[in-house]
Amino acid sequence: MNKLVQIITFAYILKLYLTKRLTTFTSLFILLCFFGFNLAKAQVISPYEKIKNEDAKTKEILSTLFKDFPEVTFQFTAESKEQVNTVLTKMISLDGFNSKTLQVKAVANEKEFADFLKLKIPYTIIKEQETRAITMATTVADMSSWNRYPTYSVYDQMMTNFQTNYPNLCKRYNLGNTVNGRKIIALKITNNIGSNVAKPKFLYSATMHGDETTGYIMMLRLADYLLSNYNTNSRVTNILNNIELWILPNTNPDGTYYNSSTGTSITYARRYNANGVDLNRNYPTRVQVLILMGIPIKQKRK
Repeated sequence: MNKLVQIITFAYILKLYLTKRLTTFTSLFILLCFFGFNLAKAQVISPYEKIKNEDAKTKEILSTLFKDFPEVTFQFTAESKEQVNTVLTKMISLDGFNSKTLQVKAVANEKEFADFLKLKIPYTIIKEQETRAITMATTVADMSSWNRYPTYSVYDQMMTNFQTNYPNLCKRYNLGNTVNGRKIIALKITNNIGSNVAKPKFLYSATMHGDETTGYIMMLRLADYLLSNYNTNSRVTNILNNIELWILPNTNPDGTYYNSSTGTSITYARRYNANGVDLNRNYPTRVQVLILMGIPIKQKRK
């Protein structure tokens, strides 16, 4: 319709010019005004089209960044400390923050990064996800030198062996299962394992972020050291005689053994769990804790 109007208008002005009803200057002026207005109008993008274009750009960015790996590490400069504390910390996983320069290092899955993009903050991808050459222990014996990572089945067996080999000092507990059905295993270590004695209790928990595997091995080695040195090392003996220790080597085995359905490799270990959740940023709020404890939350403090 717009093109038809333009053609008719142009033809009418041309007719007026040819019949000498309009001067050359007047004809050119009218044509420039008319077509200039329509050109400017054509270049105006409606809010809907703008949003549509931005959505298409966001989808392109996300498809590129998350093509091969479910999370991305990046850095940027925040607008203020308040933005970090009230907005960003609830949106993405903050891995580092310089309060002087406002430089932020963060990790995000696809949904979180899509939300971050809406803030229109310039960013830089600082870590390409690459495969890593890692030597795995396929038997418990392979772990004797502590220079390998255990497969999931070896880890499971090691935790059982601690209880079997030291029944008077150690008991294994299966606290539950992960999204992918792996066990969340804890060890209770103390000198009177069968009794409930009033002692200080300490929990050592590691590898809540699946790709932070150092703590995983350190906790296994700590358990081995404590159990194998009881009654021969005075310091270890004193600890187990007076403290009840709980050791949870891997809180997020789904993240550690990501992309390995058989649990035989940690090459693609990732921060998040199988549901794409950062467990270390997923603790309940104070209100949720009170509800779980059955404590009324509507009462005002006195």
